[in-house]
Amino acid sequence: MKPRLLFATILLIVLNVNSQTTHNLNWFTGIGSSVDLTIDVGDTIIWTWTDALPHTVQNVSGSSVETFNSGTLTGNGQTFSYTFTTVGSNDYFCGIHGAASMSGTITVQSTNTTHNLDWFTGIGSNVDLTIESGDTVTWTWTDTLPHTVQNVSGSSVETFNSGTLTGNGQTFSYTFTTVGSNDYFCGIHGAASMSGTITVTDNLSLEGFEKKNSVKLFPNPTNNELHIEILNSLTNTRVSIIDITGKTLINTRLNSNSNKIDVSSLKSGLYLIKLDSDTGSQTKRFVKK
Repeated sequence: MKPRLLFATILLIVLNVNSQTTHNLNWFTGIGSSVDLTIDVGDTIIWTWTDALPHTVQNVSGSSVETFNSGTLTGNGQTFSYTFTTVGSNDYFCGIHGAASMSGTITVQSTNTTHNLDWFTGIGSNVDLTIESGDTVTWTWTDTLPHTVQNVSGSSVETFNSGTLTGNGQTFSYTFTTVGSNDYFCGIHGAASMSGTITVTDNLSLEGFEKKNSVKLFPNPTNNELHIEILNSLTNTRVSIIDITGKTLINTRLNSNSNKIDVSSLKSGLYLIKLDSDTGSQTKRFVKK
């Protein structure tokens, strides 16, 4: 099922409740086979019947990471709601009128980010990263020597220790949940050779729109292109991409509610993207692979 934005039939209503979103989809005979949507974990979709016929909303068995079925509902104004909690793809259809007439795919993406760091003797004392609470950092051994990744006692708000791991390709992952600073080092080769600081923030947004989730970025992380989808109507929107030192690297203006920006020239790392419009501003973050 090919993704397609159905502006005529998809209404996206943002409810700023625990940073989750409710999306509304119209559901009627002949709507087609591309009633697709990309959402975040924890988001809810409400399908609303807009004709007088009976319909179902049900997942395609074997082609969906979650199981849901509205049962048969008949009549204009009937609704079915489902909250998605698992990352992955969910093909769905109307069991009465068939996939050719009424179907789509709900793609659920994680709201948190995994950051990757190389870890080797001599990498230095500035292996630093600024992330958000709930993000995961994965260190990958890129030499054949034994190393640890461990917090500095008394200089870290969280406690973590990989233990001794030896060999190229070994990994250690840790999910940070507490706002604050975490100094860490290799307990074998010392801080001068291998160390850094993981800084965990609650939210990298500088100023919020009245509705927080009015902008979606995808894919995130990205290699070459960053797509920006504005769910609410904004006018005269300007975009700035800023690195973590505060330097503005890209300035441009959005031409519509769905845009893409070439970020292939950026180095790998964490960036802020600030959107300014006549109605407010919002700063989000993305990762360049």
